[in-house]
Amino acid sequence: MSRPRIVPCGAAPATALRGEMTITFTLADAGGGTEILAVHDGLPAADNGTGWRMSLAKLAALVEGG
Repeated sequence: MSRPRIVPCGAAPATALRGEMTITFTLADAGGGTEILAVHDGLPAADNGTGWRMSLAKLAALVEGG
């Protein structure tokens, strides 16, 4: 990857959360690996921790082939 790549990812409102969230992932080369910057938008602060746990669990399942 020669330049940063930005990947927006949206999700429909989840029953456990109040609102719709969007996560934007920016991917960049990092010394033989990939640096990931993830920004969570559109989610009330009270739901931030739950939103990240749900989103990272879905990402792990995707990466692991589930």
